[in-house]
Amino acid sequence: MKKTAKYSKACQVLTFPHSSQEQLYSELNRLGWCWQPDKKEWERDDTPAQLATKLIKIRVWAAK
Repeated sequence: MKKTAKYSKACQVLTFPHSSQEQLYSELNRLGWCWQPDKKEWERDDTPAQLATKLIKIRVWAAK
């Protein structure tokens, strides 16, 4: 495996037995971590989810 900055930081964030980089990245994504390429860091968004609204928008097309 290639030792890129993304991979090195991923190994620091999560000690997960993996056989490929993609396996490690998908596990980080599943846990809520995202790679920020401009900062060259893995970040986790801990913002709580908002409640869903009861509003539903429907778009309808009609043909002659």
